[in-house]
Amino acid sequence: MLVSLAAAFGMVFAVSITLTKEGTHLLPEDARSMVKVGNYLYIAAGMQGLLIYDVSDSLNVFPVGAWRPEGDQFTFWPVVRVLEYDGELMVFINKPNQYKIYFLDITSPTDPTVDTTWTYDSDKYPRLRDIDILDRFMAIGIYSVNNSKSGVRLINLEHLDETSFWWSDTGYNIEGLIVCPRYVVITQWNEDTDSGRIVSLEYDEIDGEYLFKKYEYSLGNSHPYDIVRGYINYMDTTTGSFDSPETTTVFYVALDSLIGVYKLLSDGTIDSVGTWEKADTTDHVRQMFRYTDRLFLCNFEKDSTNISGIIVVPIDTATWMPTDTIAVYPARYIRAVWADSTRAYYIGDMSKGAGTSPAAR
Repeated sequence: MLVSLAAAFGMVFAVSITLTKEGTHLLPEDARSMVKVGNYLYIAAGMQGLLIYDVSDSLNVFPVGAWRPEGDQFTFWPVVRVLEYDGELMVFINKPNQYKIYFLDITSPTDPTVDTTWTYDSDKYPRLRDIDILDRFMAIGIYSVNNSKSGVRLINLEHLDETSFWWSDTGYNIEGLIVCPRYVVITQWNEDTDSGRIVSLEYDEIDGEYLFKKYEYSLGNSHPYDIVRGYINYMDTTTGSFDSPETTTVFYVALDSLIGVYKLLSDGTIDSVGTWEKADTTDHVRQMFRYTDRLFLCNFEKDSTNISGIIVVPIDTATWMPTDTIAVYPARYIRAVWADSTRAYYIGDMSKGAGTSPAAR
């Protein structure tokens, strides 16, 4: 019965920064995304809406509220993603041929209210792939039902009616994206040609009125997965200008068995900084989360004998390369991770123990 229950429901786990399990709570099986604001964890739970949990005591995680959009939420309005922006929650709803963003006021943390909404209708590219925000710009990666084509929509969050769009080459699907000053960087994979690439897209930093391909970095037959933004180095610290040729944005790409480290230059070109891997640990990394100088890596479980789970990796702030592992927590079927200075939270189907030290790996 326990195995059946774990397969039917997700769980949210609270673990210390050294990855020792502290608390758990059952979730609906559609739970896929979360964000922590203050003492509350907000979880996008598909047909069940947005679920709210009190995590002030990590040993006792418990539900305190829920929010659902208007309409028949159990049929047409799954909540697929939640982010925090400028003190509000951004809740993403994926409906047939449409996606919609609700901006929620969380002055009352357990009882969110709608501030405003934004809707995009599309009969060809309805499925949301990835989202990232930097300052007032948000990029949304979407793809077609048959994965034949994908695109990026850039939204100026100060003026929601000002958006731009970029269509990808046929056959290239978007795996992940990040927003950087002046550029959106995406990872893509072409199933037909077994080829991967990283692409920089330039946008208008004033209003976001254009978005076009600037540079392509070939990964050969390496399959890229998630991508996370690292350090943004503004050489002119007085003005924050991105015009200096020495200015770089470091970012990390999950390449299945290793982590690729790259830098984006101010002219849109992409250079490799290096790669990092750790035997029996970085295999099948699919998701990443960065908090300050730590990377949280999440393994995809290839089979029942390949369970690494969550890996915490320090970043050398001089070279911006990953170094060694702080801890490894053996978890299965990880769907999402969120971390701060003291704890990590993840959504998964079951736990495999209380964690192991790097030496034990």
